[in-house]
Amino acid sequence: MTAPAIGEIWATLAELPVILAASWVACGWTIARFQVPRSSGARAGMGLLALLFLLFAEMLLGVVGFGRTVEMQLAANLKTGPILGLLAQIAFACFHVVQR
Repeated sequence: MTAPAIGEIWATLAELPVILAASWVACGWTIARFQVPRSSGARAGMGLLALLFLLFAEMLLGVVGFGRTVEMQLAANLKTGPILGLLAQIAFACFHVVQR
């Protein structure tokens, strides 16, 4: 809703702090819930798995929810707004290693 009013990049920048804060909380809960070992390898594996699930879900939503082809979805992700989102998703994957 805000993207048409303020632009895709500004809308993405406005939502990123909220999404990252929620992701930080969810990450901490998930680590505690599944008793993930404190080792960097276990946490990095969890972060990588979470990132892969997130990217798959985003691709699936684009294809099934918006009727795009895989190629169209990949092309849509090459815009500045989605690139910022991808950087935030990579940060999310790193939360698992950083949270102790």
